[in-house]
Amino acid sequence: MRVRGRMLTAIMVVATLLAACAPATRPGEDPQSSGSGSTVAQSQPAAPKLLTIALNKEPATIQGFTSGGSSSARGNSETPFVHNMLVVQDSDDAWHPQLAAEVPNFDDGSWRLNADGSMDVAWKLRPGVTWHDGTPFTSADLLFTLDVYKNPDLAQPYTALAKLMESATAPDPGTFTVHWSKFDSRASQGLGLSPLPKHLLEELYRGSDIEAFANSPRFTDDFVGLGPYRMERWEHGSQMRFTRFDSYYQGRPPLDTIIMRYINDPNAMVANVLSHAVDLILPPSVDMDAALLLRQQSASNGLTVAISPRSWFIYIEMQRRPEIAVPKEGFNNLLVRQAFSYGTNKQALVDVMTGGSSVTADSWVRPGNPLRAPVESAIPQYPYDPNRAQQLLAQAGWTKGADGMLVHAPSGERFASQLWSNTKVLTNGEKQSSIVAQDWKVLGADFAAFPIPAALDNDREYGVKYPTASITNTPNYQSESDWLPRLYSRNVASQANSFSGRNKMGYANAKVDGLIDRLTLAVEPRDQAQITRDLLQEVLGDAAYIPLYWEAHPIIFWNGVKATTQTENAGWDAFTWDKS
Repeated sequence: MRVRGRMLTAIMVVATLLAACAPATRPGEDPQSSGSGSTVAQSQPAAPKLLTIALNKEPATIQGFTSGGSSSARGNSETPFVHNMLVVQDSDDAWHPQLAAEVPNFDDGSWRLNADGSMDVAWKLRPGVTWHDGTPFTSADLLFTLDVYKNPDLAQPYTALAKLMESATAPDPGTFTVHWSKFDSRASQGLGLSPLPKHLLEELYRGSDIEAFANSPRFTDDFVGLGPYRMERWEHGSQMRFTRFDSYYQGRPPLDTIIMRYINDPNAMVANVLSHAVDLILPPSVDMDAALLLRQQSASNGLTVAISPRSWFIYIEMQRRPEIAVPKEGFNNLLVRQAFSYGTNKQALVDVMTGGSSVTADSWVRPGNPLRAPVESAIPQYPYDPNRAQQLLAQAGWTKGADGMLVHAPSGERFASQLWSNTKVLTNGEKQSSIVAQDWKVLGADFAAFPIPAALDNDREYGVKYPTASITNTPNYQSESDWLPRLYSRNVASQANSFSGRNKMGYANAKVDGLIDRLTLAVEPRDQAQITRDLLQEVLGDAAYIPLYWEAHPIIFWNGVKATTQTENAGWDAFTWDKS
């Protein structure tokens, strides 16, 4: 609370000062090119366009492999500006061709399912694409890329997918074909095929020192990519500087220079944007309370604070392991799970946590997702209804005692426990669990908010042994690959898998397992939608978890900045970003 208080005070002080004083320089003006701030005569050349972007975390690499074995090919905010992929996902989860001429599909035969369950995917590449050093980008680069991603000594997020890509060929410079050993619906997303420059990396890769390859400056300071801007300079601990790549295949990029500044103090980040030293702040950045206040303070001075939902959703996991669950007759009972679903005021949580800027969640299918329309009518709903919740609890044997607390009539057990929150991944987790605990107190349940201690937030075994329920979040770019494994019984976290299984709840439902298996083999969108409908009815009908709301983050920018104002996949259209 002290940190947030200091931030809000800082915003009010700086905003007041700015209201009284005009900025010394124009928003985003490059201090290296001009320091006067005077009006430029119309006959003089236009000032170079500089866009300064603030980020709160500096990446280990642009694209590559860290010492921990993770790949940052798609995860960095910087990547879309200096590198391109075969296809790119927009802010509404739709896929668009980028380096590829088209997204592979079944209609034109570029994606073909074989009788033995294997499949072949043919990628046609755009002509005229060159690396930043002028070398043509060809299918030979993708052959090399797949070879690297299949290397077991370079562990990365797409290891499992790379194994399925059994072999590949490059029949000509503009064609790359991949033979998959089995069907996978993500094949057209280009995962595990983030292009690597063969001409710059192959010699090092073929050497005996794989560690030297993973730590090559080609993934950092000397990065050479395929994006609209190229790396000019990386001042570690401070900023990256990109300059326009004039030979970019989509045309001349609008900006001359982009500076990515790393500011990990939210107060300093806000002060920099208010003083015009920064044009744009990308999420995650400032605290939501601070962003909402900043929006009020800056409503009339040309600063925009856009807040929109993203593809991460907040939800409550419920402990299903009977040897751990407290109370014993609690969330292992369907009626109890349904009761607490009705007894959770999601809208109130959205209002408090996001100022009403986000939306409640009823499932893992996000509003705006192309899949939402055909499945929406199948989603079981649990509107906030404490009376309905009380009726279901009574049916399950839970009634309020003289002190207003729920008591299980047959056993005498009281409904008292802890509501955990994963503070490693959840913003203001303790606050959120306190809000939900108050809702549940209305039902007669005594829950204490319990944030997982920082010293234990990486302890996998500890993290799955919450006694009753835990609030957490999850990415949900593709439901079958990001969310559903958390419901799959084979993924239950246990001693056998060193508690690394993604199903931390201990949830097991044979029908759900079967539907997930079917979904991974579904080819046609119509079939995918029908199976997803069946899954939604089974999972939410079973009240397997309690979806709360879609996480939201602010994007803060000055008038004149043209950029993606949706927080999801910000930068996917980096080539179009501009500033007037």
